[in-house]
Amino acid sequence: MVNILRRILSVNYMLKSHQKTSELPSTKEVYKITLKTAWPSALESFLMGLVGLVDTIMVGALGGVLGTRAIAAIGITGQPRMILFTFIFSLNVGVTAVVARRKGENDRKRANQTLYQSLTVCFFIVIVMGALGIIFAEQFMRLAGAQDDIMEFAVDYFRITSIGFIFAGMGMVINASQRGIGNTKISMHTNIIANIVNVILNFLLISGRFGFPRLEVRGAAIATVSGNLVMFAICFIKVIRKSNSGEEYNFLKLSNKIKEYIPRFDIMRGIINVSSSALVEQLCLRIGFFIFARIIAGLGTVPLSTHHMCMNILSISFTFGDGLGIAASSLVGRNLGAKRPDMAIIYGKVA
Repeated sequence: MVNILRRILSVNYMLKSHQKTSELPSTKEVYKITLKTAWPSALESFLMGLVGLVDTIMVGALGGVLGTRAIAAIGITGQPRMILFTFIFSLNVGVTAVVARRKGENDRKRANQTLYQSLTVCFFIVIVMGALGIIFAEQFMRLAGAQDDIMEFAVDYFRITSIGFIFAGMGMVINASQRGIGNTKISMHTNIIANIVNVILNFLLISGRFGFPRLEVRGAAIATVSGNLVMFAICFIKVIRKSNSGEEYNFLKLSNKIKEYIPRFDIMRGIINVSSSALVEQLCLRIGFFIFARIIAGLGTVPLSTHHMCMNILSISFTFGDGLGIAASSLVGRNLGAKRPDMAIIYGKVA
């Protein structure tokens, strides 16, 4: 049985004879590279899920009816926020795939051009989405099914966090490009630091500690925006400063020439081709989640807050799959760029 399993999991078993284009690395090496690429992203995703749970616990610590309302208010903003972020999530899929391909081709110039154009597209998306979130916060919450007892909390939280869209979106695009070239640790480090800032400010602002004002749900929103700002600042510094960690960490660098950020369809075409399919998938997914959350919201504040807490716990179970998915996108793209479709197939199957 062990020998059969070992044979099935070997790299030679994953390819048909006509698919092999060159000598294959050992099975052990392939699994090692996959896990090395995946674990930082899995850990990052896990910690982000854990911070979401901690946020819920910290506003719930307000106690009694107030705590229940605070949890429900934050929970009901989740799916509307995800729908607004759908365009960024889809863009990031394309960014990771295209940058990975350029990395495989060792085409640093076009990899950086992909980053520049992605930031341009992202900037316009987050400005529009952020403005919609700020201006129509109450309408979004009513559509999501917010009851009168949580409406004020929900609107405040949604409106404040919408201000952070620009920082979150731009930071996500930079991190997506870093994942494309295999620098998953950079993304992990930036998100860990941002999450620590978020938790600390939650502690200070929700209940008002060490002389800070007691802002309750508004405090949680301000902490979230501050975390977004810190994440973007670290991401930005990483792509403007030269690193001493080796050439790999200097592959992507921002340009100070404005002409590089002027939209170019020849560069955007590759991103759009990948992102458009991801957009349809994400919209269907998010609309489904939104309808489900809307049904739960109709049951009342207590069921909604319970649902939100359970979904935060459940989301942690997805994190390891997220890490392997990111690893697959990066490794498959790089090997396609390096003209090794056989290795792209293997890395996809291994992940």
